[in-house]
Amino acid sequence: AVKKLILRTDLLIFTFGLTEAWVHKASGTVYATAPETIAGKYSPEIHEFKNFTFNEIYRDFVKLRTILKVKRPNMKFLVTVSPVPLTATASNRHVLSATIYSKSVLRAVAGQIEAEFDDTDYFPSYEMIASHPSRGRHYDDNLRSIKEEGVSTAMAVFLEQHPPVSVATEEPTKERARNDVCED
Repeated sequence: AVKKLILRTDLLIFTFGLTEAWVHKASGTVYATAPETIAGKYSPEIHEFKNFTFNEIYRDFVKLRTILKVKRPNMKFLVTVSPVPLTATASNRHVLSATIYSKSVLRAVAGQIEAEFDDTDYFPSYEMIASHPSRGRHYDDNLRSIKEEGVSTAMAVFLEQHPPVSVATEEPTKERARNDVCED
């Protein structure tokens, strides 16, 4: 399904979310969540915490871009940084410091990619939601979840800058809707 989608994609919107991850030592597999939080059992002999660096994240995105351009040479990219902060960290830092570090690295990577590749644009959803001019009004009381108003504000600016060329008319089937579910 992913291959079919990629072969039809003209624009890939990629949101950089976190620098922190858990890795399976033997295989290098990166987990979407820490072992044992949803499934599995944490073992320090098997798993390790990893805080990816600017160079690692940049290199991985460029590698992904190269692979995709082989299949879709005219593909364009829109990169963003998620404004959702970390809930917790294993970095031995305060979660606020860990969040600011993570988002700063990701924003720097996104800026470098935008500067380097003519087929890539950056959309500042992170800045619209998380920067000081918004005064935190786009966050729920938990200071992590984004309010609907914040999403609507960012989407209105996005659609003003990038008006849709056409609107898809295909109605999603129940099966397709079930397969479109995405985890963080």
